[in-house]
Amino acid sequence: MTLLDSRPVTRDPDDGMRCTYECQACLHVYAGIFDGWHTDDHIPCTRCGHDEQDES
Repeated sequence: MTLLDSRPVTRDPDDGMRCTYECQACLHVYAGIFDGWHTDDHIPCTRCGHDEQDES
């Protein structure tokens, strides 16, 4: 899934980032709160399991 948007939940980086991802295979959109220090540009799809990082 490719990162579409991210923004801090609060001003404290320890509270994480609210991120929105979209899968390029099944077009599933996923939104969740992730670690503010390690927000990835790509994650495996939560629905179909497709991982864009494996396509290199």
